[in-house]
Amino acid sequence: MKRISKIAALAAALVMMGGLLAGCSANAAEESPSTDLVVVTLQGSNMPACSADLLEGYLSEAVSANTGSSFTLILADGLPFQAGHLEWSRESLNAAHWEEEKGQRIAQCVELLSQTARTPETDLLGALNLASRALRDGSAENKELLVVHNGIPTAGSLSFVGADLASLLDESAVQTLVAQLREEVLLDLTGTDVVWIYLGEGADPQQSVSAQGHANLQLLWQTVLEDAGAETVTFKTTLPDTGAVEGAPAVTPVACSQRQIELPDLSEPVPLDPAAIGFAADSAELSDPATTAEYLAPYAEAIRRDAIRCVVAGSTADTAGSTAESSTRFGLERARSVCEILTRDLDVNEDLLLPVGIGTLPTSVRSADDQANRTVWLVAADTDLGQEFMDVGLAG
Repeated sequence: MKRISKIAALAAALVMMGGLLAGCSANAAEESPSTDLVVVTLQGSNMPACSADLLEGYLSEAVSANTGSSFTLILADGLPFQAGHLEWSRESLNAAHWEEEKGQRIAQCVELLSQTARTPETDLLGALNLASRALRDGSAENKELLVVHNGIPTAGSLSFVGADLASLLDESAVQTLVAQLREEVLLDLTGTDVVWIYLGEGADPQQSVSAQGHANLQLLWQTVLEDAGAETVTFKTTLPDTGAVEGAPAVTPVACSQRQIELPDLSEPVPLDPAAIGFAADSAELSDPATTAEYLAPYAEAIRRDAIRCVVAGSTADTAGSTAESSTRFGLERARSVCEILTRDLDVNEDLLLPVGIGTLPTSVRSADDQANRTVWLVAADTDLGQEFMDVGLAG
């Protein structure tokens, strides 16, 4: 399989890297805190696979201590299982070639990723239970849990089959559900730092979730993890670099929204409604960020769904005392404020947004009605207008 070949190539490259760095002292390793790293993923259907590239940085950190660290892989299929466990409890005998040994350790971890799901469906809660047990069994100073999963379970104590993620949960319902789960599954993540990647990301036939569905999923899993004692919980907006594992057991698709809305076409320029994107007078500060986020949600979903690179261009009216330069900078500041809502509140990857200030510059969308120029434009970067904004405006 193509994915296995990629893993083998990366493993060989890591060992070669270690050979080039031979001669380094083990002192750096001895000073690094030991880490118990557990990865929960599916390596199956309906969601992006967990690639070797995705794990490289986390694995490097985990193996940097000479002794006391461990790596555990849990596959969250219909009957979750421990797919592999490695630990380094013996002090290295190869101090002069520490980087080479570290590369070999990473290669061992990466090789475990060649395994795939065995049983249909995905029991994520059961997999997290196995992960918490593995973390409790470890003796390292640091406890890290990396979840590479779309967060949509279809089996076990918590299944979303037949549900609509867009209307599944609110804050009150989440608290009730977590209380019920607490009685059924013992999760103990005390002192654990949790990182979640690919939340809400689907692979055919599972659609990626809507903005509301994504918010619901994050609320649920953050509450579950924090209730289990997690020290920190971080949700990454990393774009998938793989598809699902071909030929893996089936996972039932879950509806993203029974009330599917028509998403905006960003190949056409959109002047964002000044009434919804409200700025304080003579300021780039949004007067009501919550209302702005609600208004921008469909645009964020369109950007996330198709990974559209967009220009966010701030246009201004021609006011007394302003100059072309000051207006352009002011427009850029307002564009940045909109980008901040899209990234911080609506989970759009910042690499997909290109803030630009066009101020009072004579672009092809400049209106004779000066009040209509008090807006922020949103348009796909690969359009003629997107290119025009980037050519004439102030990027930032």
